[in-house]
Amino acid sequence: MGSEVHPQPFASHTNMKIKTLFYLAATILLTLGLFASTSLAQARQVGQQGSIDRGNSQRTVSVEAENEIFRRELKNYYSEAVLTLKIFNEYQVTRAIVNKASQPGAGIVERILAEQDRITTMSGTEIMILRSSSANADVLREAASNLHSIRTNGQLRDSLSAADRAEEWIKSTRKSNDGSGNINVTSGTTVISPDICPAQSGVPSVTNIAVLSVVTAAAQGIMEALPTDFLSIVAREVAVIAFTAAQVAQIAIQAVYDIDQNCKADIFEGKVLAAFDLQLRLKIEANLAGLGLPVLLFYIPTAQGGHLTLTRTIVADSIAKATTAGVPVDQANAYLGVADTLINAGQYKDAYNMLRLAYQQIVQ
Repeated sequence: MGSEVHPQPFASHTNMKIKTLFYLAATILLTLGLFASTSLAQARQVGQQGSIDRGNSQRTVSVEAENEIFRRELKNYYSEAVLTLKIFNEYQVTRAIVNKASQPGAGIVERILAEQDRITTMSGTEIMILRSSSANADVLREAASNLHSIRTNGQLRDSLSAADRAEEWIKSTRKSNDGSGNINVTSGTTVISPDICPAQSGVPSVTNIAVLSVVTAAAQGIMEALPTDFLSIVAREVAVIAFTAAQVAQIAIQAVYDIDQNCKADIFEGKVLAAFDLQLRLKIEANLAGLGLPVLLFYIPTAQGGHLTLTRTIVADSIAKATTAGVPVDQANAYLGVADTLINAGQYKDAYNMLRLAYQQIVQ
């Protein structure tokens, strides 16, 4: 009887264990793969969210930093403005310009300091709103630098002193027909003694003229740099005051300098009158531009001792020049027409307000 081969129980059992371990390993690997994939996706999501959060945080920090830079530069501009205006307020020839910018109960310097305090306590949101509608920090920094250059000019005080002496000398040589000593450049009654010449010690130098010319240019640069929306606040008003004050002082010393140069010439009286006519015009134009409250003498009729006719002529002449330069003048002409109607009706102050609007339309 042949040998019969029977299955080996041990081999079968071993094979079964191998298959079970294989399936178990596969299941574990699959589970680990799914877990790793899910973890990686979650990590990526967390990473992306972190990048977004960091970006938002950086933008927030950037806006806050820009707000604080703007606050700092505006406060610095106001500090330079106060120091500059205090110098102009020390001298007779420019003090009147500074005082005209004052309001009842509040001088221009006091208003600047109050504005500076207000800026200090403004919230970040308020600063951001102001920054979005005003000059940027770079413009304010440059404006403050210009004011600093004006007030630290080593020859500014000497030039303003020369302007004071020049104005005093001219006043001493001019007498109105009533003997009051008031300057009257439009009535034709001014009397000047052509043989009176300024003492050489009181004659301004070419340097004095040049210094004030540089100051005028620097102030004009500030006016042109600051946006017109600054016109309603003290920031731009400072530039207007500095510009006008420097011009008035320059006119005074230029007048005496020219008088000295032509003291013995037949044109002596004409030069003095022309210089004062120009000085008066500059003062009227400054007020038309919005510097200070309306000046009574500028809107009283000429027959009553005022300068309304001259004021109206200045506005019309400015509109004509603006037309030649290609500046739009339709609105200015409209205001001028309303002013003429009010003048004919005897409403002189209202007419002057219309003349101011007409002038501001072409200079802004």
